[in-house]
Amino acid sequence: MLVGFTVQTMNVWAHGESFSIEKEVDGYIIDIGQTPENITANESVRFAYDLLDNMTNEVVTYTDVWVRIQKDRKVIFASGIHQPKFGSTGMTFTFPESGEYELSVRFQNEGDSIVETSIPLTVVDNPEGGGKSSPWLPLGTGVVGCILGFALAFMFRKSV
Repeated sequence: MLVGFTVQTMNVWAHGESFSIEKEVDGYIIDIGQTPENITANESVRFAYDLLDNMTNEVVTYTDVWVRIQKDRKVIFASGIHQPKFGSTGMTFTFPESGEYELSVRFQNEGDSIVETSIPLTVVDNPEGGGKSSPWLPLGTGVVGCILGFALAFMFRKSV
């Protein structure tokens, strides 16, 4: 007995982020996944980086991605991110303030550049303050820690 079936193909990006920025450069598709879609100051955003061949849509082998984030020619973040054995190459970042930023990415294989590009990003204000912490928080935490440390040391000393 013969059984008929249909095979459907579709593109599935490895990063699985909710929003994707795709840019075609020199025969490659640079695919940057982003969660959440709208970037808000003082809230974390997750970026995932994938590189695809423009003709075949197959994932291109690379060892790491160099990432730079800048605002008004001031570098806010710059680092290499090594591609893990499992999962997508990515990072979580919190933009310190609203405004226009530039995200630059360079895909590399064993130190040799494959392709690079820059993408503008807009970061909006957080109407709720976005969890900004008081500048006094570290000092208060330190004071409380010292008091607890002295109290525990005093109690331990008495019990010995």
